[in-house]
Amino acid sequence: MLAFLYTLTQPIVYQATSTALVQAGSSDTVGDAFSGGSLAQTRATTYTALANSMAVGEAMQAELGVDTPPAALAGAVTAWVVPNTSMIQVNATASTPQEAMDRANAAVRGIRDQAMALENAGRAEGQPMSSVIQVIPNESALLPGRPISPNYPRNLAGGTAAGLALGVGLGLIRRQLDRRVRTVGDVEQVMTSAVLGIIPESTELNRENRRAGGLEEQGAAAESLRQLRTNLRFVDVDNPPRSILITSANAGEGKSTLTANLARVLAHAGQRTIVVDGDLRRPTVAKTFGVDSAVGLTQVLAGDVELSDALQSSDDPNLDVLSAGRIPPNPSELLGSQRMQKVLADLIADDYLVLLDAPRSSP
Repeated sequence: MLAFLYTLTQPIVYQATSTALVQAGSSDTVGDAFSGGSLAQTRATTYTALANSMAVGEAMQAELGVDTPPAALAGAVTAWVVPNTSMIQVNATASTPQEAMDRANAAVRGIRDQAMALENAGRAEGQPMSSVIQVIPNESALLPGRPISPNYPRNLAGGTAAGLALGVGLGLIRRQLDRRVRTVGDVEQVMTSAVLGIIPESTELNRENRRAGGLEEQGAAAESLRQLRTNLRFVDVDNPPRSILITSANAGEGKSTLTANLARVLAHAGQRTIVVDGDLRRPTVAKTFGVDSAVGLTQVLAGDVELSDALQSSDDPNLDVLSAGRIPPNPSELLGSQRMQKVLADLIADDYLVLLDAPRSSP
């Protein structure tokens, strides 16, 4: 788009081309023809420099009868020698086809006249001008059919290529500067540990299904949780994990959903499991499993209730729940206390696999 807009702002330029032939000496003999050809090529190279001279510009102004400054007229002309020849090719540019053609033809005649003047610079006053070297106009310029600028295809192609290159470059820079964790490899690199499972985002894991009794037997989410259950058993065959803390970096990422569904998957496999609601600021376990939230972990830690009295059975066999209880003013101190360690140790000793739904981790 930028290339297109840039192209629209460029002036329209037409170009016309005319040619002139430089001849030197005679061709009466082979030697004369060869010498004359070599001299003509040398002179042709010299004469191309005249195209941008003020003298040629003034001659063009006089012939064309325009007010354009001679320097501008000469600046619109380029000339070069066709390789291995004594042919001079002259290009002239202008804003209209007619003006470009007239300038090209006038430039050739201006170069011819200036070349003749240079070749006769040393003649005596009153002596007629003559020279063995002549610049002869060859092909007159034709009316150009289309402008050479702006070049829409070239500019658009260049703009597209530049845009692609810029996009790729910015993408690479952004990728190098991006420190977010996006892939399994990123997680393993940051945590220096293997990933045990990947739980896909699925409607199977939404809040309503979680409270209604868990996942369906079929589905990507259910299969991934069963894969996670299997991987947990092989983390350490000799010493399998007996307590698992589940947390998240941000609120709403699904740690409580994962805890509830993983607990059900473990219980369905015959593993005696208990879910402990350690999120004492925003407890959700009691509501998820439909148990009493009035008595739970905080009362056990405070010594008001025995652990066995605070445990509640869920609708799933082999799955019990220890809700959060009353929300305390100092949850961090309670969770880090010696009593909390003893509660976990007692649950493990009672052959439970403990899933602790912990508060989200601080930034």
